[in-house]
Amino acid sequence: MRFGCVQADRWDEVCDLLLPAIRRGGDHRPDEILAEIEQGRAQLWIATDGVPRVAVVTRIRRSLEGAICEIWLTGGTGRRSWLHFLKTIEAAA
Repeated sequence: MRFGCVQADRWDEVCDLLLPAIRRGGDHRPDEILAEIEQGRAQLWIATDGVPRVAVVTRIRRSLEGAICEIWLTGGTGRRSWLHFLKTIEAAA
């Protein structure tokens, strides 16, 4: 399985994976999240084995301690097969 940060043009491939998390959060609509990604205020990460299996949306925000990378949304299947990819996000942060 491959994992990496991708461009917003991959949103349509993974939006359905994120819908349960988007609905649970209730703060944003999918088009608003896409706009955050397109404007560089959020990052879209995908794990795929030919078909997207998980999508993660992160945000970098400022705090008194400096920049913080937060995992905003995540969704997908086969958690055990991709959970280790969170280390990739930590390294990028």
